[in-house]
Amino acid sequence: MSLSLKIRTLLLTSFLFVIASNNAFAEANKVVVIPMAADSVPVQALAQAYGYIRVQSISGVQTPSVVTGYNVGTVTRLSTGVYNITLTIDFAGEPVVLVTSFNTNSDTEIATYNFTDPNIVTIRVVGENNAAVETNFSFVVYGTTQ
Repeated sequence: MSLSLKIRTLLLTSFLFVIASNNAFAEANKVVVIPMAADSVPVQALAQAYGYIRVQSISGVQTPSVVTGYNVGTVTRLSTGVYNITLTIDFAGEPVVLVTSFNTNSDTEIATYNFTDPNIVTIRVVGENNAAVETNFSFVVYGTTQ
């Protein structure tokens, strides 16, 4: 009898979580938590920048602002649903960016990104009909800084 073991890992701050199951669809059978020395956590595994951006109408103009952020310089609205985030750090190569829209209704919103410069991320948000929408959103950036 052969046993196929699926191993998944998750690194959070200074602990490595190893999740093992005997089936890709089965619940985890075993979770092992391995404490790691602070200097052994790869810096790329930690968020290098993050932010929550609020878009609100000010005197009839849709205006984005940084509500909370880390290593976020400015946010600029380029057009409906398109924003440039200027970070205060530069990346070597392309980072990984996770972005999600925030809405209080059941409308579908899809947020995507494009990394165009060592420190600029362009975020685009569209609705289910693929039309650009104004919305609040959050993002996290992982990668190697210069």
